[in-house]
Amino acid sequence: MTSESQTGPTDRVLEQAKALVRAIEAVETMRATGPIGRVQAWFLLKAGRRRLRAIVELLPNWLVEDILSAGEHIDEGRPALWLSEN
Repeated sequence: MTSESQTGPTDRVLEQAKALVRAIEAVETMRATGPIGRVQAWFLLKAGRRRLRAIVELLPNWLVEDILSAGEHIDEGRPALWLSEN
């Protein structure tokens, strides 16, 4: 069995939504330089927020709170590479 087949659809949705929260927070903290970087950051934020909004509209409030707090559990002392492995 693969790890994906061992987790249910709800677990995968929660994992994806939490990853989106962390990605959105990461893009918001980046300082895009130049017009291409700003466009890329804008696009990533728009796409990420749209997807996250679509996910949380279907979930109960207690799950939404858990998802939106995903960024609060990131260890500030770890390098950015660690964040990309989540």
